[in-house]
Amino acid sequence: MDDQIGLALRRGVHRAVDELHLPISPTFLFLNGYLALALLMGLWSRLLARRVGPTNLHRSVRTFNRVMDFARWFIPLWFAVGVILLNWKATVYLALGPRLSGHDLDLETPALLVGTLPAFLAWMALWWSQFPADRAIREQHLLIQLDQAMPIHAPPEFRSYFTANLRLQLLFTIVPVLLILFTKDLAALALRPALLLLPDQYRSLIESLVMFAAAAAVFLFAPEVLRRVLDTAPLPDSPLRRRLESMCRRHNLGYRDILLWHTQGNMGNAAVMGVIPSVRYVLL
Repeated sequence: MDDQIGLALRRGVHRAVDELHLPISPTFLFLNGYLALALLMGLWSRLLARRVGPTNLHRSVRTFNRVMDFARWFIPLWFAVGVILLNWKATVYLALGPRLSGHDLDLETPALLVGTLPAFLAWMALWWSQFPADRAIREQHLLIQLDQAMPIHAPPEFRSYFTANLRLQLLFTIVPVLLILFTKDLAALALRPALLLLPDQYRSLIESLVMFAAAAAVFLFAPEVLRRVLDTAPLPDSPLRRRLESMCRRHNLGYRDILLWHTQGNMGNAAVMGVIPSVRYVLL
């Protein structure tokens, strides 16, 4: 039933486009929807940056947060439109061919990477779009922090701003997911000759067990990868480190290391990663 509804909706969209005689394809419309979002948000951000001042700072912050929330929600919603109505999934499978798309070898990683790339690029484009307004708001906050004798940090340059967001907002989530799928794909390739000899129900069960095992392994050892995804370094020997080590010993908290997490003053941070003490890290 859901497939029939989706097919009817896609046919309706294609019929509407044909009736308007627009020289665009569904793929062109899908990709340029993200491009239009980034350009419009960039224009709005630069206009807001010119108007931010001490008298309207709080109102500007509220406006900035509301508009950026809308833009972030638009990205997955437009992706759903692309998959359901604009044939994006079929376009990806056609571009990759039957082997890389998973039809022949049961591979998931290539199709996932290519299929989600437009949404991730749009998410990264939002950092370029929002940077002028974000920087202007930070600069106005500096005046308040100076008046209140609070510690201050200079607003980051775009390169630092982009890199920090890339590490925390995308790579921190994407890398473990890709590791799970990549491990599952490797296992599927290795076990493929044996799986082809089994009935479908047993093959599905084994594939589910392989996916579970891959997810469990990545979950246990992901901290070793994520400490490198984030910009971290061992906390130098100091009174602070010795106090933290003493506190961990008193509470029998095992860990691999205490790390300093460099965020260039972009965010307050503290975290503990890892279930197994040998790969558990404390981040400050």
